[in-house]
Amino acid sequence: MNLVNSLCSFFCPQGTPETGSVGSKRFADNLRILFVNGIGTSHDECRNKCRSISQIFGDSRVDYAYLPLTIPDVVNALNPESKSNSQLLKKIQTLLAELKPWSQPHTEQKTNNYLMGGPRLLIIAHSGGGAEIKTLMKELPAQNRDLIDIVSLGSAHLFRPKEGWRKTDNFVARTDPIPFICSCIAGNLRSLIHQATHYIGREQESIGEAHGFLNPTYQRALQRIASTYKKEHAKTLNIR
Repeated sequence: MNLVNSLCSFFCPQGTPETGSVGSKRFADNLRILFVNGIGTSHDECRNKCRSISQIFGDSRVDYAYLPLTIPDVVNALNPESKSNSQLLKKIQTLLAELKPWSQPHTEQKTNNYLMGGPRLLIIAHSGGGAEIKTLMKELPAQNRDLIDIVSLGSAHLFRPKEGWRKTDNFVARTDPIPFICSCIAGNLRSLIHQATHYIGREQESIGEAHGFLNPTYQRALQRIASTYKKEHAKTLNIR
């Protein structure tokens, strides 16, 4: 029965789109963190994954854009002519607007809780969520993409710096088939060997274990990312 339910979730939407957040305090005043889920994810699962990110970033606030993605949704998103999800786009535009004051000179002098590298939006995308983020490239002007760092985990689309993002890191578990399959579908095979793509984990992991967002391999990748942000933090004593 569990197998049947899992297969159904890949083809039938598991809810309605929704945005929200977990946690209250910001990791840094000039940083926003957004999670975008993959296929077959329920609303409760999305929030649980957000909580895991929040804990890794010191119990910080993490926003999410819950999308009830199915396999057909992701295949469609890999098409260069596909349209972006309006709710996801609106959420990103809202978070970028919150960062706008931080683009002004000397804003950092008003707080001791900021990243020294400047304002940014960190988007963490898992599985099919990466394909949905890819569709936004046409919608977001270059000055907006300059503020966005992308971390993808087992993503259907592997991001490259030349797409205009501020920074990109793709983490791929060695036995996770989704990035390879989707890169073949999209004709994006070069991204599999790009320097922004990092292969991690054990070769003995099962396929199901390797692709899971909460598996130790991808959780360690997030811990690695969080540590780089902590090093840029103006007052590391705020991070516990």
